[in-house]
Amino acid sequence: FSSLFSFLLSLLLFIEYILVSTFINFPGILLSSKNDEKKSFLCNLSVPQAKALYHSLVINGYIADKTKEEHFMTMAGLVNMPPQMIKWTSTMYALVYFVARVFSDTNSDVWYLTTLWFNMDGRDELNRETLKSKRSYIFRNMDRFDSMRKELDKIIDESLK
Repeated sequence: FSSLFSFLLSLLLFIEYILVSTFINFPGILLSSKNDEKKSFLCNLSVPQAKALYHSLVINGYIADKTKEEHFMTMAGLVNMPPQMIKWTSTMYALVYFVARVFSDTNSDVWYLTTLWFNMDGRDELNRETLKSKRSYIFRNMDRFDSMRKELDKIIDESLK
């Protein structure tokens, strides 16, 4: 009887280990159901700040209203869940400005991460080099993007309060 009990206990512990290692991930690393590693952004946002930013982006039409708060929080590295793409519904210039403003200080390859987490216009994948090029263009021609920049700055700054 005791050997059967020991065997069942060992089996349960092994099953628990498998389940925990599959569904609970280390901060910054998320595992999809296919076990593909997908690194989240590193950010200086607190959970309340990230939630406020998410809601402002949805309300102002920057991300699809079907995007769940948990998916945004996962992308920001604040919640460990299976990754889901964030559908950006504004322009690519707005996406580039947003990502540069919120994530570039804490991520060495911010544009690669952007291609992992964001899509737009039904495209499956964004191009890292295109994103880098657009960032350069925006910052060389800030006056052309004054309205977009001011609106996103307001959304971001109010979320960070």
